[in-house]
Amino acid sequence: MATSFMVNTVASLPARRRTRKVRKATLSAASDLLYLTGYMAVNEGLHGLAQHYYIQVLELEGSAEDHLTYCITLRGMSVQAVGLRHGAKAVELADAASAASPQAGPRMRAFLADQPTHPAAEAGDRSGALRYIRKAEAAMDRAESREKASGSYESLLAQLPLSQYGYRPPSLTSQNR
Repeated sequence: MATSFMVNTVASLPARRRTRKVRKATLSAASDLLYLTGYMAVNEGLHGLAQHYYIQVLELEGSAEDHLTYCITLRGMSVQAVGLRHGAKAVELADAASAASPQAGPRMRAFLADQPTHPAAEAGDRSGALRYIRKAEAAMDRAESREKASGSYESLLAQLPLSQYGYRPPSLTSQNR
């Protein structure tokens, strides 16, 4: 359904009638929809299709100059890579997501900073995982002290991956597989 909407509605909008601002907003909205479509494909186990959508998203976001959504897509690709047990690629994508958005606010930086923790832990890189945890905790502290978000949904959401690593049952670690 989302793909049909993209083909029949978004792609058919005449480019010459749009201002630069409207064109960028249209591309940004289309990339958000494609990202969600890719996310749905991951949930269905259609990883090749998800990758196809994610790559299209990155191209659209580049054209829309939507750096934050670009970073979120890289992070989503990292999450997918962890699920497929591609730890090194997951860390690489997560690091790229963090580096690609210097203008991100403190909460977004905290959200991006925590992602490499899980793949590093899955790969058995304890020192790397702990380093990423420290980096994510520092980013969360900056976000909370700047925006007074203590106890907020965003604060709890940012802490979830850290708790998953810190309290993961030993039988589920990569060393025991």
